[in-house]
Amino acid sequence: MSSDPSPSDFTPPTIEEISKLLPAYEVLSFIAKGGMGAVYLANQKSLDRPVAIKILPRHFGEDAEFRASFEAEAKSMAKLNHPNLIGIYDFGQVDGMLYIIMEMVQGKSLYHSAYGKTIDSAEAARIVRDICRGLSNAHKHGILHRDIKPANILLDPSASPKIGDFGLARPVGEHEKDSAFGTPGYTAPEVLHNPQAVDESTDIYAVGILLYELLTSELPERAYSPVATRCHCNPKFDQIIRKAIHPTPALRFRSAEAMADALEPLTKEDKTNNPLLTANQPAGSAGGPKSLVTATTSNAPLQTQSGSSAPTGNGPATPMPQVKVGSNVPFIRNIIIIIALLAAIVVAWEGLKQVKIHRANKQAKLEQKKEEEKLEKERQRKELAAARAKARADAAAQAAKAAQKTPLPPVKVETPREALSRLRPQLIQGNFNALPKGSLRRDTSSYFFVSEKMTWHAARAFCEFHGGHLATTPAQSDLAWLCSQLGSGDSIWLGAGCAGRKQWTWIDGSPWTFNTRSSSNSVGVTVDDTEVLMPVRMDETRSFFIEWNKQSQQSATIESQLKRCADSIPSGSPEFPAGTVTYDGRNYLLVGEPGNWTNARRLAQLAGGVLAVPSNADENQWLLSFAAKSVRADEACWIGGFRSSGKTWQWATGEPWSFAHWAPGAPDTDTSYDAACGVTRDEQWQDFPADTEHPFFLIEWSQDNQGHKAVKTNVQPTSGLAPKQKKCAVLIETIKKKYEKLFTSNIKGYEADLRSFQRSLPKSQQTAYTAGILEMQSRYVNNRIPDDLSRINMPAKLQKILDSRLAKQTRHSSDYYNETETIREKYRISLFKTAEELKAKGLTSSLREVEKELENTKTKGTSFVDYILESS
Repeated sequence: MSSDPSPSDFTPPTIEEISKLLPAYEVLSFIAKGGMGAVYLANQKSLDRPVAIKILPRHFGEDAEFRASFEAEAKSMAKLNHPNLIGIYDFGQVDGMLYIIMEMVQGKSLYHSAYGKTIDSAEAARIVRDICRGLSNAHKHGILHRDIKPANILLDPSASPKIGDFGLARPVGEHEKDSAFGTPGYTAPEVLHNPQAVDESTDIYAVGILLYELLTSELPERAYSPVATRCHCNPKFDQIIRKAIHPTPALRFRSAEAMADALEPLTKEDKTNNPLLTANQPAGSAGGPKSLVTATTSNAPLQTQSGSSAPTGNGPATPMPQVKVGSNVPFIRNIIIIIALLAAIVVAWEGLKQVKIHRANKQAKLEQKKEEEKLEKERQRKELAAARAKARADAAAQAAKAAQKTPLPPVKVETPREALSRLRPQLIQGNFNALPKGSLRRDTSSYFFVSEKMTWHAARAFCEFHGGHLATTPAQSDLAWLCSQLGSGDSIWLGAGCAGRKQWTWIDGSPWTFNTRSSSNSVGVTVDDTEVLMPVRMDETRSFFIEWNKQSQQSATIESQLKRCADSIPSGSPEFPAGTVTYDGRNYLLVGEPGNWTNARRLAQLAGGVLAVPSNADENQWLLSFAAKSVRADEACWIGGFRSSGKTWQWATGEPWSFAHWAPGAPDTDTSYDAACGVTRDEQWQDFPADTEHPFFLIEWSQDNQGHKAVKTNVQPTSGLAPKQKKCAVLIETIKKKYEKLFTSNIKGYEADLRSFQRSLPKSQQTAYTAGILEMQSRYVNNRIPDDLSRINMPAKLQKILDSRLAKQTRHSSDYYNETETIREKYRISLFKTAEELKAKGLTSSLREVEKELENTKTKGTSFVDYILESS
């Protein structure tokens, strides 16, 4: 059998690259690479089914005509649905490469299964019959395959053939430019001599060649040798093959379906009457052990049916017969007789045609009359059926109306959450006699499970809104009982959290007796059915229990927690509320309590603290990041900055206003109203009217809040340049690593191409190219392929490999430059913005530092990258 086309220079993407380009598919493995692309095994995540992904080389995607042809033909193929055709699921283009998603056939190609073998005649007939059925379905949809051959036929586990590769990887008009398409040996004569005449019979020709090959393990010679003389099979095979591969398309089977019907009887022959072909032997030779594989064909001249050698074309030409010259009278007489006979035949033929036309017209009128009578009967039947159906419907409607009764209004069942809302007025007054359905009682406490997941702050506020608090379990027995009420996998908030450095607290002030790992983040305490306490960030979400207890109802409110903290500060061992975190010697508490700035400041003072004030750029950066995690896009968290009507901005603690971090467009230039400062979701300051209500405020306990006298006014504020420079360096380093991997991958592909080229040479030439190929691999500079390699005496194939890899390297270099340039521009925009802010505040020294950085980052490309990475 013919071999597959040799691979092109196309380097298929890696599995990781394909997975990123096509995230809807889990790419499992690389299957194969052919002349027109690469195939991967994948799993379609949405439908959980195996698929095959074919990727075409990039230059096809760059051809507009090919893309249009590819799209039209893929859409046509997707409409086909036949058991002997490989299904098409999807197609498209990613990263400049066309791709198509196909049915995954778990099997091997007919080429792989039958190469060098003869197939049982009945089995061969079955396989080719099924191929014809699949082709017939495609032909009916106006689709030609154009390249039928064993390599394009897959056999599934039941040995049923499936046709694939319907020319989807052929550029538009390729057969017109090259005067040929398909695979040599399977190509019909009209493809070479008259490409415009290509039709369904061209595919049938290739199927005939394939059938001959399955029966004999060889392609037919120019001088046809009957298969019946080369294997034990029914002589009808020769009739079918001769008709399928007839040089004149009009004399072949007129459809693939007709060829399948002709093969159908041969699929049912008793195999005992058609034994499998053994090694190729002359007729009458002694039999040997039977095998599917044939022996090597001998070089003896072909034998005619009579047993003599066929002419080879090298001997002397056969002499023309000698004709004696005599009288012309008999010859003229014969000519006259022939002319008369021909005239009679023509007249008779015309008369016969008229008779046939008359009979056809008569038959057509008869059939038309029958069709009209049939339609009239059908119309009458439908009218009668409609009348009967209407009568039944009217009767049913009357019966339903007679039996209809006025339905009772549905009884509304109150849900537990609805009951909780209804009982809220009694609950906030401390009346716990009536509780929602499903509530639990234990000792002096009642509990209600809220399955809706909320943040710790939202859950605490929800509990207080309904007269209770988050459940507390200060004793191990309390914890064990509460966990026994949980289902497997349930995790709930408890009324506890971090209270400064390495401390924990219950919200009702109960002593902490559990051994829990410390945390530097603002965390609450969760628990599941395993009774293990786990610290979790308060901006995550969990379910929770509301606890009602007359003794702890007041002690667990946020105001009670803040007042306990203030009362404990003079002792030197503050009892900070749950959620308090420590940063740089300062303690902070994010409070989820909706209110205006004045109320937030009151509660901060009630706690013995102040609304948070960033004393320097580092503290400000941490404060912004900490507060912004909990607020939503349309919310803010109050901090200590305010501006009275007609005055300038100041901190509530009296600390100097040395820098700012306002959002674009802020603050408002209208100073006719009281305003205050809040932190937004995007980690910036924003000014709001002081009476605006926001859901959060941030309390600070530190030495900074002792008043203006305690502030070190001689400390110079920083420009904030270092964090920006570090962030920029991280981005640049990430991009650099990404492209260095791409350059390395390109070099590996380059070396693989060189090895492939050397292996393709005859052994006598491989050694001669070894030195040159080693030279091409020995001069990588900065992980790049040099572009100044000498091309003297370099074969065209090697030059093509070098040019392809240099082109890919150039694309990577261009993309690398563009991405780093984007980072540089964004970095400089940020620096210009910072410079404007510093200039507006009169911070000259910090401004000079930023202006120097702007000067250092003027240069593009490698100079900028090296500077940023060295400076950070």
